[in-house]
Amino acid sequence: MPRNLSIVEGGRVLFLRSVDDADPVLCLWLLEPGSNQERILVNPTSLQLDDEELPEAERARRERARESGSGIVSYSVDPTGTTACFGLGGSLFVVDIASGAITAPAVGGPVFDPRLSPDGRRIAYVSGRDLRVVDLQAEDPEETDFAIAAGGPPTVAYGRAEFIAAEEMQRSRGYWWSPESDRLLVTRVDERPVQTWHIADPAHPDHQPNAVRYPAAGTANAQVDLLSIGLDGARRRIEWDEDGEFEYLANVIWAARHDPLIVRQTRDQREVSIASVNLEDRTLTERRRITDPTWVELIPSSPTVTDRGLLTIEDLADEASAIDLTPSGRRALLLAGRPISPDGYNIRSIVGVADDYAIVTAWTDPTEIHLLAVALNGGSSPFALTTNPGVHGAVMGSGPGEGERLLVVTSARPSSDGIDVALRPLRLPGDSAGKQPGEVPDDDQTLPS
Repeated sequence: MPRNLSIVEGGRVLFLRSVDDADPVLCLWLLEPGSNQERILVNPTSLQLDDEELPEAERARRERARESGSGIVSYSVDPTGTTACFGLGGSLFVVDIASGAITAPAVGGPVFDPRLSPDGRRIAYVSGRDLRVVDLQAEDPEETDFAIAAGGPPTVAYGRAEFIAAEEMQRSRGYWWSPESDRLLVTRVDERPVQTWHIADPAHPDHQPNAVRYPAAGTANAQVDLLSIGLDGARRRIEWDEDGEFEYLANVIWAARHDPLIVRQTRDQREVSIASVNLEDRTLTERRRITDPTWVELIPSSPTVTDRGLLTIEDLADEASAIDLTPSGRRALLLAGRPISPDGYNIRSIVGVADDYAIVTAWTDPTEIHLLAVALNGGSSPFALTTNPGVHGAVMGSGPGEGERLLVVTSARPSSDGIDVALRPLRLPGDSAGKQPGEVPDDDQTLPS
């Protein structure tokens, strides 16, 4: 079935899928707007690489992500949909989406987690313990690939998520491009405080046990610093835990026209703080604090940055549950700390923001999950974007027309086998198209699964 779906400018849809049911190798596919014709951009088998020769960091990432596929299991694409990149067998590959031409820039070491800059000119990637950058337009070949963060003791790595973040907090990355593509925020992880464990291989008792740093419950975690690094190598440290209150750097969110956000969590996981960072003077301003007497769950799409304020998903308890800790209340959508989703709806994720609506997944009956459009002013009932019984999810992006929005909707229904995946226009209240939200448009494009 299609996975890792993304909609880029102009309505192009990129996704990963194998060629057939019996093939575990994932290829990179493209669906052009207004067409039911899919085409394979990259079939890894044509590159004649051994996918088993993976960097150690990539092996660990796949294990933590419970990744069972092979081939291209992740990719990065610039917002305009001009260029995509991916790592395969430790090498870096770049695809021109219009022509399908594939190039393999020379790199300084095994490639892990390559990500295009928003302007599509550069690719940052982790190699060993270093973070490096490839300039796709460099005139001097010697300046094509360079280290932007490197060095230090053998326990230090740049641009990688530490074990706790990757395994327990759903943060699989350790660096973030600025929207202007002129600098990066980079984690510096020092595992020196973390206990060393020795894991033997029972299939090969003659081999030496493998030494790993593992933060068992109650023991010391890795020290995580956050650096702002310019493309010229100039770096400044961000004191993301200025008062020593927070143990975990849970996430970093850097949206266009906004200061980056730092999501922090205490070790007992009962408090989460969301703070914006002024990169000029490196001061932090707390935007939202979420507390819970038992546990604050980290939700990957929360917070989401909007021009009206932060969208967050939070558990709201009624007065009785706050006293006796019984599981009542609801999981609500909040804008700038104010609930905008009504009683009876439990919000699961934020898909995106379109016009004056937040597109979310939610349930009222726990056997079904639906797509809803929630008014940002909280003044009207949510509009259902899916109505057929089942479990629905989506990704959202810009369509080919001015102001047009598209959804790729994934649906698991009790009436059919497998997962249905369809591309459809986003219909919001007041649209001139004349179709009400919840109706299935006639011009859906189905991606075969």
